[in-house]
Amino acid sequence: MNPLLQYAYSNTDYHVDAPVAAFKLNIGCYSPELDQLHQKFGVSTSLYITAWNPFSELLTDADNEAKQHALVSDITDLGFEMLTGRGIAQSGDWPPEESIIVLGCDESTAMTLSQKYQQNAIVFSDANAIPRLIATE
Repeated sequence: MNPLLQYAYSNTDYHVDAPVAAFKLNIGCYSPELDQLHQKFGVSTSLYITAWNPFSELLTDADNEAKQHALVSDITDLGFEMLTGRGIAQSGDWPPEESIIVLGCDESTAMTLSQKYQQNAIVFSDANAIPRLIATE
């Protein structure tokens, strides 16, 4: 992965609209809120993904919303529980991206969705509730 993109993705706050209280995820940092969310939904993994701005190329809001709607539809068809969120660059130099946290998604399905929606990377968490960045190139 391009080092500049890796740096940007690693320095993004991944916000989650959780039922009790919203929280944010950061790459490499244990999240007690994510751990509780996993327990609440009886899962041990989660995927944080967006369909916005494929390959980090800015699209119009209308195009991004259409892609995000298709992603939500695919996740619904796969039978996963999901919550909304937003990826917000800490630098403030990239517009927020509407996102989804997919509860119980396995890494293989995560990679398939990422490739279908032309994302350079995904944020994936195992049972340890430590989000990690995975390049999909």
